[in-house]
Amino acid sequence: MEQVNLRAKYDAQYASARANLGAVVLLSLVNVGLMVLDAGVSFLFSAVLPQVAINYGWYLDAWLGGSTYTIIAYAISALWIGAFALCYYLSKKHPGCMTAALVLFCLDCLVLVYWIYLGFMMEDVLDIVFHAWILYYLIRGVVAARKRKTLPEAPVPPAPGAPMPNMNAAPVQPGMQFTAPMQNAAPVQNAAPVQPVEPVQPVTQPAVEARPVETAQPAETAQPEAAPAESAAPEREPNFGPQPPMGPASME
Repeated sequence: MEQVNLRAKYDAQYASARANLGAVVLLSLVNVGLMVLDAGVSFLFSAVLPQVAINYGWYLDAWLGGSTYTIIAYAISALWIGAFALCYYLSKKHPGCMTAALVLFCLDCLVLVYWIYLGFMMEDVLDIVFHAWILYYLIRGVVAARKRKTLPEAPVPPAPGAPMPNMNAAPVQPGMQFTAPMQNAAPVQNAAPVQPVEPVQPVTQPAVEARPVETAQPAETAQPEAAPAESAAPEREPNFGPQPPMGPASME
C-alpha cells in the first residue's frame, strides 16, 4: 500500500512539472508574437532568451542596416521555443527529456542574469521569481521521475473470473515444465516419464497390377464309372464221396 501511495505521489509531481513546462512553451510563443506586433506587453512564465535575441537583432539592424540580424534572431527564438516544446512532448513517455528541459531552462536563467546585469529594472523582479518557480518544479519533476523508476512495478490485476495465483507456491525455475492440474483427478505416483510420440509415417502399398479375368470353360459332363465286377468265385470240383481203392483187377 505504501508503494502505491509513493507511486501516485511521484506521478503527481512529474505531471505538475510537465504542466509548468507546457506553460513556458505557450507563453514564450505568445510573448514573441507580441514583440513582433509591437504590442508593448508581455507575460510571465516565459523564456528570456528569445526576447533578448530579438532585441539584439533589432538593435544591430538599426545600427548596421538591413534585416539580417532580425531574421537570425527570429530563427534563434523559434529553435529555442521548439526545443522546449519537443522536450514537453517527449517527456510523457521518456523522463529523460525532462532532464534536458531542466538543462535548457538553467541556460535561460543565465541569460536572465546577464540581462539584469546590463540594466536592472523593477519588472525584472517578477521574472526572477517566476524563473525560480519554474526551476523548482522542473527539479522536482526530475527527482520524482528517478524515484519513480526505483519502485517495483505494480502487479497487474487478474481478469474477471480468472483463478487467483497461489502466493505460497514455489518459484518456477528456468527450464522447468509444468502442466495445469486436472480437476477431480487422482494423483499419479511413480508414473513413468512420457516419451515423445514420433509422427506416424503413412504406409504406402504397391499398386496391384490388374489382370484380365479369363472366361471359365464349362466343365465336361462326368460319365458314371462302371461298378467294379464282383470277383468270380472259384469253381469247385464235384465231390462224389470216397472212391474205392483200385485193386489189381481194376487195373487190368
